Amino acid sequence: REGPLPPLVVRCESDFAEVEAPVQLRRRRVLVIGGDLTDATAVARALAGTSDDVAVGESLARGESAAKPSQTIGSENEFTAYLQRWQTAAPGNRQFARFPLAGTFDTDQLACISYADFGLYIMRAPGLYLAIRCGGENAACPRGHAHNDQLAIELWIDGNCVIADPGSYVYTPLPERRNAYRSVTAHFTPQLEGAEPSSLDAGLFALGAPTGAECRYFGRSGFVGYHTAHGAPLWRAIAITANAIEVSDMSESPAHTLVANEKILSNQPPFSPGYGLRRQE
Repeated sequence: REGPLPPLVVRCESDFAEVEAPVQLRRRRVLVIGGDLTDATAVARALAGTSDDVAVGESLARGESAAKPSQTIGSENEFTAYLQRWQTAAPGNRQFARFPLAGTFDTDQLACISYADFGLYIMRAPGLYLAIRCGGENAACPRGHAHNDQLAIELWIDGNCVIADPGSYVYTPLPERRNAYRSVTAHFTPQLEGAEPSSLDAGLFALGAPTGAECRYFGRSGFVGYHTAHGAPLWRAIAITANAIEVSDMSESPAHTLVANEKILSNQPPFSPGYGLRRQE
C-alpha cells in the first residue's frame, strides 16, 4: 500500500546486547536487535531476498551462531595471574559471587563464541548460557546501543534466568526512564558508588568517553577483562568450574570501594521484555 509501513523488528540470537540498525528495505524500516553488526547486515540482506544471504538469515533465525565455536583469546596465564592478584587485594577493593550449576559440568561441552569487534562474548553448553559485555568501543563504527554495561553479564542455568540484562524499555518518549535502563546501576557489573563509567549526557543514543574496556582472556576456563573508566583498572574474572560459575571483581585503586553485589542486584530496574513494557516481580 502507499505510504510508510510500520517497522519490522527482528531479534537475533541474544537480547543481551542490541544493535538498533534501521535499514530502508522496500519502503519498510527494519530494526535488527541482537548479535553484531555483521549479523544485522546479513539478516537485512536475507529479508531483502538475495539468495546468497538467505541461508545466513535462516541460520541466525534458528539461533545458530555465525562465529566459530570454542574460540580462545589470550592465555590462561593471564587468568591465573589475575586470580592471584585478587587474593591479595584489600577487602573493599574486591568481591566474589558464586552461582551453582544444576549438576557436574564438563567444560569439553562448552562452546566459546567471540564477537570481539562488537564487544560480546558468549559461552554455551547444555544447561548453560553466559553472555559477557566487554569492549566494542570503536569510534569509527556507529552504535545505537549506548548502555553503560561494560563487563556486565547475563546468565542462564538449566533453563532458568539467574542474571538478566534489563533491556531498553523505551527510546525517546521518557528520557529519564531510558537513562535508568542505560545506567551502570541497571546492569550486573562491577560498580563504584554514584559513578557512571561513561557520561549519559551525550544524548539518548550516545555515551561519553570510551571506557577502555579490554578482554584479556576468553576460553573454556572463563573470562578476564577490565576497563579504565575511573582511572585505575576495574577488573572482572569469571571462572567456569565443575559445579559453579564464579565471578571475581577487583579495583586496583585503594580509593575505590566496590558496590556490594547484593546492592547492585536490588538496584536493577524491572525487566523489560519489549518496547514500553516492564515486568513487575
